[in-house]
Parts: sequence; C-alpha cells; structure tokens
Amino acid sequence: MAGQQMPRRKMLSQRKPTKVLKKHKTIVKYDRRDCELTAHQQSWARSLAVSLSGWRKRQAFLKAQLEAHVNAESARVAEEATLQATLQAQEDERRAQSVILTAEADARFARDAAAYRRRAIEIYQSNIEDETEEERDDEEYMHDYITKLCKYGSSTKRRKVQDIEDDDRDESDTENPDVMSSAKTYPTPIFPSATNVDWRVKAQNGIAKKKLTIDKGWSAVTWNQKSNVHERLLLLESDGFGISQLQDRKASSEEITAIILERAAVQQRPDNTASLPVQTHEEGKPVADRQASPPQPPTNASPISDHQNAPAPMPQSATPPIPEDDTQPFCFDEPYQPRASPRLKRKRDCHSDDEDSEDTAAISSYPPLKKRNIVFHTVDALRLQALQEIKRKVLRCVFRPARSICQEPSPCSKIIFSAEALSSSRKEKHTTSILDYLYAQHASMSSPDEPLSIPLTGYSNIMAELRFLTDTSSATETSMTIIDPDFVDEELNSTAVFQSETEDSSPHKQVTTEDFYRKKSRITISKDEQNRQVFRGDALTLAELFKVLQQRELSYRVDWEWDGLRLIPSSALLWSLGPETLDTLLNIEHRLRQCAGAGGAEICIQKLGSERAGFS
Repeated sequence: MAGQQMPRRKMLSQRKPTKVLKKHKTIVKYDRRDCELTAHQQSWARSLAVSLSGWRKRQAFLKAQLEAHVNAESARVAEEATLQATLQAQEDERRAQSVILTAEADARFARDAAAYRRRAIEIYQSNIEDETEEERDDEEYMHDYITKLCKYGSSTKRRKVQDIEDDDRDESDTENPDVMSSAKTYPTPIFPSATNVDWRVKAQNGIAKKKLTIDKGWSAVTWNQKSNVHERLLLLESDGFGISQLQDRKASSEEITAIILERAAVQQRPDNTASLPVQTHEEGKPVADRQASPPQPPTNASPISDHQNAPAPMPQSATPPIPEDDTQPFCFDEPYQPRASPRLKRKRDCHSDDEDSEDTAAISSYPPLKKRNIVFHTVDALRLQALQEIKRKVLRCVFRPARSICQEPSPCSKIIFSAEALSSSRKEKHTTSILDYLYAQHASMSSPDEPLSIPLTGYSNIMAELRFLTDTSSATETSMTIIDPDFVDEELNSTAVFQSETEDSSPHKQVTTEDFYRKKSRITISKDEQNRQVFRGDALTLAELFKVLQQRELSYRVDWEWDGLRLIPSSALLWSLGPETLDTLLNIEHRLRQCAGAGGAEICIQKLGSERAGFS
C-alpha cells in the first residue's frame, strides 16, 4: 500500500444552465409516399376523367333537346292563335244571332201590344153610350192591366234573351230560331183571388192543434206567446162570454188575456158561484139578467164562416162583479204595444211569490233547486286580505307576550313625546354609528334619571309605521288606537264600574277579568292639553311595542307585489330606523320592564330636529 499511487481524482465542473428558448432545426426526411395519391384521391381522379371523356356527346345531346323544345313551343303558339281566331268568329256569330232574336222579340211584343190596345178601344167604344161609374172603374182597371202587361212583356223579353244567350254558351250547336220564337210566347197570367177564410175556422183549428182550454193554468205572458187574439176570443165565446163588445171597441190583447185569467181563477175555486165579470149585451142588457130565459143550444157545433150565423153566447150565472183594485196582477193603464222580438226568459229566484205561482203550465211538486252562494274574490280583495294578515301578524307579536303572562293588573303607563323639537345644536349627545350599534356586544343602558331624546326623523317614521298598522288613512292623524286582533270586545253585564285611565287607581276598586284583558289589549295614542303626544297602555304591552319597532323593518316603506299566492316585497332593499332612534327605543323598553311591577311609569322624551337627511 505504501508503494502504490492513488489515481487522480476527476475534476467536476459546474453545469451550465440549459437554454430553454433555443430553436432547434427540424429536419424532414424525404418519403416517396408523400408524392403518391391516396385511394380516395385516385377514385376521384378516375371519376373526373370518365366524366370529362363523354362531355362532347353530352353537349350535342343537350343541344338537340333544346332545339326540339323550341320547335314544339312555336307549334303550340301557332295552334293557340288559330283556336283563338275560331272562338272569336263563333262569338261574333252568336252575338249576331242574339241581335236577330232580340229584334224578333221586340216586333212580336209590339204586335201583341197593338192587338191588346185595339181590343181595349173596341170594348170602350161599345160601352161608351151606357157608361156608368162601374164601367169607368173597368176602364181604369183595363188601363192598369195594359200598363202591367207592357211591363211584364218587357221583363219577359229581357229574361228570354238572357236565357238564350246562356243556352248558346253552354251548348255547342245553335238552335232553330223558329222553334225558339214559338217557345218564348207566354199566356196572359191569371192570378187566383185569395179565398176569404173566416177567423173562427182558423181559431178553431189552432185551439184543436194546441189543445187550448181556459183552465190551462198559464200566466199572461204564456197566453200572449202561445196563442193569438182570435183563439182567445173563440175560447171566451165558447165559454159563454159575449165578445161582440170586445170586437166593437177593438179591445187589446192584454185585456182579453186578463178576462181569460179571471174566468180561469173563478173556475178553479171550490165555490163556483164566485164573482164573474158582468158583460153587457149588444142591446145593453146585462148577461146576468138573461139567466131567467132557458139556455138556447147552438144550431151548429162546427165553426161557421159567417159572422151573422155565429152561435149565441152561453148563459152565465148571476154573480156580482169582481171589485178592481191595485192588488190585481193584470191592471193595465196603457194600451198594449207588441214587441219586435219575443220575450227573454228571466231567471227565477229560489223563493217565488204568489204572482209567480201560476207562471208555468204544469206546476211541479218538487222544491226548487238552490245554488250555493260562493263568493269569488277579486285580485284586489285577495291582495287587501293578504296585507291585513301581515298587519295582524305584527300586532300579535305586540300583544301576545303580555297577554300570556298571568299577573295582577298594573296601572296605565305613559310615554310622552315633547310638543316642540329642539335643534340638534342645543344639545350635545354622543352619536353612535350604525356599525357600532349593530356589532356592539351590550347596548349601553341610560340611568333612570337621564333624559331621553329621539331624532325628529325617527319619530316621524315611528308614527307613519303605526298609522300603517292601524289602517289610519290620514297622513297627519295623531290620534290612534292599537287593538289586539285576537281580543273580542263584548259588552258583558258586569257590576263593576270601569276606572278612567287618567284617574289614580284605588286599592278597593273591583276589577274583573274582562277589564284586565281589555286594558292589556289596547294602546291609545293621543295628544294632551299641552299638545304633547302620549302613548297610554299596559307597561309590558308598551315594552313589546317598542321592541317590535326595533326588530322589524318599516313596512309602510315596502312596495308590496301580489304574485297570485302571497304578498312579496318588490325590492330587496330594507328600510329600518337609525341607530340613535333604536338606542332610544331600547332605553324606553328597559325602563318600562323595570317599572312594570312597580305601579307603572311616565317617561318623557324630547324630540330633536335633525339637519341631515335620511332615517335616524
């Protein structure tokens, strides 16, 4: 080991940093496959070569087709021109034939008119010597008849010519003019005279078809709609009523219907000797006076067409007349005026009066169906109900905690706000920022002797919120009463005399349970003689009121929207009282809770005018 020499150690040099951004040359080697076509390119090249090889033949074929199309189009145009010329010639020939036929019709009409005129002149000359008034009427009738005949012939001529032209357009061949002229002659029209049918026959047929009787049980409206005047007159005549007087004075339809209803009412009564209307005969003799004579049956039971041979009216019982008064349903002061359209059916109520008992032909024994009265609220009504529910929820938070505590009734507590607001420069007070108030661990409580103050802006917001909760419409109203929505104030017969809130409580005063809950269920807000705003109520109830004002946002500033199910704020922006106002409300609540068991409290608060804008 001593003679051996150690090998020399290799020297290590420091490594150089690599050059990241160094550009390297890209060497692309030559490849023979890069110059060759792919299988798809080779297929496309073969298809292109095949297509280009037959282009000359394709061009010649297309040229031949184009020439053939041009020749066919030229031939079609020439054929259409020839056909148009042929149709025009046929139309000219048809028009010439129509002119000839029109001339023949005019000549024929002139000959007929001349013949009728000559015949009229001959008749006139033959009867001119013994002319009477009747013959002059015949002359006027003949003149009118000739005038009408001329008009009829002119209209017939125009109609014939029009028919001929229409037939010529529809048919390919033309008809013979001689045959057409013979077919165009019309005989003189003879209109049959209208047969006079007696109204009794028509009325009898209508009565038999409708099965009408006086005791049908219809109302006046039903009689007027389902029968005519002649049918009602014939019913009265067959029942023994004298209708000659009604015919002479042309009685209205309503009067005839009223008489039918009166006779039907008399027949339906158990005592048939009831009163009947007295009718005067044509000679002035009442019907009741003719009862002594025996009844004369009609000679012919079938309806007759002559008015003089009408059957005599049936005798009536001698009964006193019905006294007319305002209670009868059929008293008409004005003449009947027929309607342009039939009456509309009115909707009847569930309870019908005495007048509607006879309005139906068949009175049903079943009771009328009753429809449930379902009240459908509108969108405004639903929105108002939802808004009132929001207010009731806030007021329940005010009165429920105080009502749930069972304790002896305490005297009324007062919170008095000053009448005039002092300037903020006259009183120096440590102001608390909103962040300091929100993130404070414990709110600073003022001593009972320290005077409290509230910004004027915060006081205005509190009053506006209370007006919103109590539904006070006036924006300047200062007298309000906040009532528990769950308390029902009933006047009970109690022997206790309620003590006034302004008087001192007496230890010997008897206070009932109703008085206790009535005092706890309301807060009154009004002004005293010094124009100061005074809150009166139970101490715990007032404390809960100021607690709710601290914890809740200002609802009167929210723009509520109705989405169909509930009321939601239209904006996510919340309005609340400022830190100074919240601090004052917290101190008021603390003092009220301390004085709740000590006989009430009277806290005075001074209003301070705020020079800055916003909520305080």
